[in-house]
Amino acid sequence: MVLELRKARPVWQIMFSTHHTDVGLLYLVFSLLALFVGGAMAIALRVELFAPGAQLIQDSMTFNRLFTAHGTTMIF
Repeated sequence: MVLELRKARPVWQIMFSTHHTDVGLLYLVFSLLALFVGGAMAIALRVELFAPGAQLIQDSMTFNRLFTAHGTTMIF
């Protein structure tokens, strides 16, 4: 199998493309980004619950928002 090397294209051209390989690449990149963001939120929630006295997140509403955002991100 011979791989064809093409000239690099600008990012905006890939982002607004409807070609199936570009769409698949964007889906993969977005999935990995969502994984890392959701994982960071999960770690923040676990650190908050680790020790009863230590408060990483000061406000209870912020904790609820972070929990909801983590759930929404990880459902993706």
